[in-house]
Amino acid sequence: MDNHVLETPQGHVAIGWLVVEDIITVLALVLLPAVALVLKNPGQGAMGIVVPLGIALLKLAVMAFLLLGVGSKVVLWVLEKVARTRSQELFTLSILAIVFLIAALSTYVFGASMALGAFLAGMIVAKSAVSHQAAADALPLRDAFAVLFFISVGMLFDPSFLVAQPKLILACLAVILVVKPLVALLIVLVLGYSVRTGLTVALALAQIGEFSFILAQEALNLKLLPPEAYSVLVSCALLSIALNPLLFKLVGPIERALRQRPGLWRLLSGRNERLGEQVNQATQVAIHNEAQAPLAIVVGYGPVGQRVSQILENYQIRPVIIDLNIDTVSRLGETGRLALFGNAEHRDMLIAAGVEKALFLLITLPDTKHSYAMVAHARDLNPNLKIYLRARYVGEGETLSALGVDGLYYEEKEVAEALAQALVDEVERSATLA
Repeated sequence: MDNHVLETPQGHVAIGWLVVEDIITVLALVLLPAVALVLKNPGQGAMGIVVPLGIALLKLAVMAFLLLGVGSKVVLWVLEKVARTRSQELFTLSILAIVFLIAALSTYVFGASMALGAFLAGMIVAKSAVSHQAAADALPLRDAFAVLFFISVGMLFDPSFLVAQPKLILACLAVILVVKPLVALLIVLVLGYSVRTGLTVALALAQIGEFSFILAQEALNLKLLPPEAYSVLVSCALLSIALNPLLFKLVGPIERALRQRPGLWRLLSGRNERLGEQVNQATQVAIHNEAQAPLAIVVGYGPVGQRVSQILENYQIRPVIIDLNIDTVSRLGETGRLALFGNAEHRDMLIAAGVEKALFLLITLPDTKHSYAMVAHARDLNPNLKIYLRARYVGEGETLSALGVDGLYYEEKEVAEALAQALVDEVERSATLA
């Protein structure tokens, strides 16, 4: 979010991966007691392992059914009744009571951890019609509990352990900061995503977050983890969380460094480029066979790009869409739309989209740092091209205007003007009624 990649394809993949990690951690929390039982009673054979794990999974299934199925309907009914009382204090108190009740039931009835119960409680409340109000009321509490959580973790951190066991700490950090990101990078590239997506996911995963503390604490309570190992995990988690924002800023520099090594770049991006060529082949043929040159090229198919493309089509203008999400491009191609998979910062991609004969270029990306190369190449290839660009901040306008942008539309300016116009309209309406 801080680096403005949350709304990009690579941001979506990274967030999706992190969510799956959390879900798997929840499953691990459920299975830990069964694993502890098996390890404490060795020599029971295959059934001695399968039965406890099966019982644990059955408990999870029953708990999920009762809470998310039956329990959610009861919770939704209660919250709606409380909301109708219009008592803010009663509503907040009800949210807290429901969350603590579900967490306690998960622990004492099903043997799950309090953290898992609270997680399920959040899922139940999120399904209600009053979830937004619940989230708003819980926001101050979330911040307070987050502070208390990290204070408690900080109290567990022993700085002297870093001096006593530096090799152990470095080995664990190497797994977190090197091995884990490299494995993630390899998986993402094998799946056919771009190098930028791979680097974004890899560096986003170069840390272990709050769930690791909960998992380690549960393992410590079950005597599956010695205190020394817990100290290693706490130390490495805190260090990786502190280092991760700095590492994440290296996505761009690392990508540029890889591009300067053509052999390595072809190795890393080969599968992505082959998939892109297959997806783009039909679109390039269609662009070439168009009786009329493409009038508009739209870069980015997020919410803004989708709306812009729809408006163009309503005016019988068939846009050529360039996007880095290969699934989106494939889906657009199946519906008969002109869409190319690739990075519009590259000159060849703009040529493939027909920029030399196009009349308009609309760049809808939320982050303007990727727009400079697009504008420069497009202006060089087609001096008569009209270029319109979405920008986040007014301060970016001078540089972009110097590159030859014909129209700049700032998010902060448009929002401010819309709010001001709404206020003026309301004042004038009130004056008329008076």
